[in-house]
Amino acid sequence: MDQHKLVIIHQNQAIDYLGDITSNNTHSEELLEYAQKQYKNIPIFNKLNYRHTPETISYFYTLLGDVIFLNTTKDIERHGYTGLFILPEEISLEQQEQTLAFAEHLQPYRVRILHHLTLENGFLQGEEIQQTIDHSPKDLLLHYFETIKLKTK
Repeated sequence: MDQHKLVIIHQNQAIDYLGDITSNNTHSEELLEYAQKQYKNIPIFNKLNYRHTPETISYFYTLLGDVIFLNTTKDIERHGYTGLFILPEEISLEQQEQTLAFAEHLQPYRVRILHHLTLENGFLQGEEIQQTIDHSPKDLLLHYFETIKLKTK
């Protein structure tokens, strides 16, 4: 995973690994390029551009049911491996299991989860939880799926 800029886990559990982490393309460019090929019939992706944050672009992916993982690793020696999961409101048990299986490959990562996203007056709003030092990325996702997600149903 450490060589990819982002990962998309679709509702059908297919996984797409996009972009080289060392490329000059931004997360936003990678997300938009992919959307313009795979989601041609979704008009919002034609209205967004590279100046929109990757979180904002990812929000529209979550409306389609996709889980997004942004590899935010920049300086491994200073910060280690870092990443951000952006989760849709509805996620099937199968997609949860696929996301947890993917997270097993993120052992050296420190991750955050951005969830319950909304757009308010053009600004992305959401809630965020962070991984604690003594837990793995998979532990954080399990905590989300077992506690936080259940509270919202």
